[in-house]
Amino acid sequence: MKKQLLIKTMTFGLLTFFFTQSGLSQEVKTDKKERPTPEKIMEKFDANKDAKISEDEVQGRLKKHFAKIDANEDGAISMDELKARPKRDRKGKGHGKRKGNRPSPDKIMEKLDGDKDAKLSSDEVKGPLKKNFAEIDLDQDGYLSLEELKKVPKRNYKGKGKRKSER
Repeated sequence: MKKQLLIKTMTFGLLTFFFTQSGLSQEVKTDKKERPTPEKIMEKFDANKDAKISEDEVQGRLKKHFAKIDANEDGAISMDELKARPKRDRKGKGHGKRKGNRPSPDKIMEKLDGDKDAKLSSDEVKGPLKKNFAEIDLDQDGYLSLEELKKVPKRNYKGKGKRKSER
C-alpha cells in the first residue's frame, strides 16, 4: 500500500514537473501585432511586382492612409515612401485620440473659430460642444465665447461623456 502511494506520488510529481517545464519553454504569445516591415508590405501588395504599390493594389488600413504615405503624390508608394511612413500612434483606441484628454478652451477657439470673430456659432462646433451648445451658451446669445468655454466642467469622457458617478 505504501509502495503504491509512493509510486503514484512520484509519477504525479514527474508529470507535474514535465508539464511545467514544457510550458515555460514555449514562447508566450500576445495579442499585440508587430508592425509589418516595408519589405513585407511590398511583398503582400505589389501584385504586378514593379516595386511600387498603386492605389488599386492596396486594401484595408494602407488604402485609408495611401495619400499620407504617397509623399511625392505620383499615385504609387515606393519602398522609400514605405520606410518613411509615419508610425501609428497607439495612445488610446487607434488614431491618437485619447479619451478624457480634451484640448484647452484656447485651442478649441483657435481650431474651430472659422471666421476669427472670437466666438463660436453652432455651425462652427461639432460633437459634445454642438450637443450641449445651449447648456454651454450661458448668456444665450447664440455664440460660445472663450469665457463660456473656460466654464465648461471637466468630465471624464470615458463611456459616452458621463461622469463616473452617473454610470
